[in-house]
Amino acid sequence: MKQKGVMVVGWELALSATIPGEPVGKGRPRVCKTHVFTPAKTRDWAAYAVGIILAEAEHNQGPPIDSPCRVVIRAIASRPKNKRGKQWPDTLMHRTSRPDGDNVEKAVLDALVTAGVLADDRYVCRCSWASLYAETTGAARVEVSVWKERGER
Repeated sequence: MKQKGVMVVGWELALSATIPGEPVGKGRPRVCKTHVFTPAKTRDWAAYAVGIILAEAEHNQGPPIDSPCRVVIRAIASRPKNKRGKQWPDTLMHRTSRPDGDNVEKAVLDALVTAGVLADDRYVCRCSWASLYAETTGAARVEVSVWKERGER
C-alpha cells in the first residue's frame, strides 16, 4: 500500500567506467602575482579521465544528469613493494596514504561534469569512495559508477 506523497527511491546505473593508472587528487590552485592556475598533474589527469569517461559514456548517450544521483568511487593505487610479502593478503587493501580520497573524489566529479555526464556536481546527493591498494597482481585504477535516481509516487 502506497502512502500519498511518499516517493519510493530506486537507483538505475547510468555509467560505469574504469580509468587506468594511479589515482590523482585535485591539487590546490596555485597563485602567482597575476593569475591562479591548476597544477599540471591535476590538469593532465583530468583530461585523461574525461577521455576515458567519454568513451564509456558513448554507449549510454543521453543528456547530462540533472536530477539526484549517487556516485561510487574506488581509487586503487599500485601496491608498494613492502606490502607484497606473504604476510599481506592478495586482495584489495585499505590505503591511508596520499592522495587523499576526498581529493580524488573532487577530481573525478570535475571530470564527470567536464565529460557531460553530470550537469553539475550539485546533483550528487550521495557519494562514497574507498582508497585502496591493488591486488598483488592488480593494476592501479579508478573505478567510477554513477547511479540515477528512479522513483515512483
